[in-house]
Amino acid sequence: MNDAEIAGYMNWRGPGAYTERQLQRIRLIVEEVTRRERNACAQVCYDMPAPDSCSGSESSLWDVATVECGDAIQARGRDATA
Repeated sequence: MNDAEIAGYMNWRGPGAYTERQLQRIRLIVEEVTRRERNACAQVCYDMPAPDSCSGSESSLWDVATVECGDAIQARGRDATA
């Protein structure tokens, strides 16, 4: 999110409507909320049990797939902040 988008969402208009400190504070809040949401989404993947219709090898494949999905969500968050 760039400075102009933040200013628009906060309804800050014109010169002197906000300070760099306010902008940085909002940026940090957005980053923290995004991090928490990604962690929660990844946790849903990690905790998702295999359906009852899955048998042995299918269940193992399910486990691997859900972990990979959770890891991908976490990695996307790291890539976005890098």
